[in-house]
Parts: sequence; C-alpha cells; structure tokens
Amino acid sequence: MIGIIIISVGAIFLGLLLYTTIKPLIKKKKQIEEYITPEFKPLTQEEINDIHSRGKITPAEKVMEWEKMNACVSADEMWTSAWRCKKFKSCHDCLVDYAVNDQDEYVPSLKE
Repeated sequence: MIGIIIISVGAIFLGLLLYTTIKPLIKKKKQIEEYITPEFKPLTQEEINDIHSRGKITPAEKVMEWEKMNACVSADEMWTSAWRCKKFKSCHDCLVDYAVNDQDEYVPSLKE
C-alpha cells in the first residue's frame, strides 16, 4: 500500500515537473514572430534630387548619419528602448525601421 502511494506521489510530482517545464516552452514558441528586415522605400534619382532641393535628406542618408555618430534610437511614445533592442537583430535594422517609420519622412540633415 505504501509503495503504491509513493509511486502515485512520484508520478504526480513528475507530471507537475513536466508541465511546468514544457508549458513555458510552448508559450515562448507562440511569441516568436517571423523576423522581417526593415527596408527603405525605393526612390528614383528625381525624387532624391527633389528631397535634396528642399534641404532635406532621405531615410537612408539619415541612417548613415546616425551610424557615423554611433547614435541609438531612443524610446518613443510607442516602444521602449529595451523592446526595440529585443525586436531587431542589429542596430542598423532598428535605425532603418525608425527612419522609415518616422512621421516626417524626410528631415533636415544633422550637419546643418
């Protein structure tokens, strides 16, 4: 009788151990999203010339300036800095995403 109780308690313990080990793995798997590398909108040379004529720079040029300064995108009203660091595979991708999704798509150069 005692042997059956010990085996039952052991089986319950083993079941709980497996449940607490496997459940977080299943939950984590559901949270992993497919990574999509952010990309710039293709611009023609005419569009680039127009942007430059207005004293502004393209998102690609904006990212190049930020990278030269070792700049990091700060938190904005939607995302925290830590969240951005987890979401993107590289600082470059984070900067591209920020530049592409900036409300003022083409901004004055920081060199001005």
